[in-house]
Amino acid sequence: MGQCSSLMPRIPGRTDQLLGLRAVRVFAPHQAYSSRQDPLGPLDEFRDMVKALHRAGIEVILDVVFNHTAEGNHNGPTLSFRGLDNSTYYILDQDRSRYANYSGTGIR
Repeated sequence: MGQCSSLMPRIPGRTDQLLGLRAVRVFAPHQAYSSRQDPLGPLDEFRDMVKALHRAGIEVILDVVFNHTAEGNHNGPTLSFRGLDNSTYYILDQDRSRYANYSGTGIR
């Protein structure tokens, strides 16, 4: 069994604790976590980190969260996935006009 470590920091002073989850840019590393401020800094550092972890024999698992995008429900704005291919990226109800909701909260 390999080694596993979570890279989800708690940030002192932040109340929202987004942990780098981006509701629109789900594959983009969070700029504020980078030591570099140039546009490619976070990407370069993330790639270098993954390579270093692999060299050390540590497997990297990306836990990407797709269940809460900035597009919201069927009334939300079209920003990315909905505009690319709505029925591929979202589970639709049988009438295909609304999103299926398996949250258990009853909110639609």
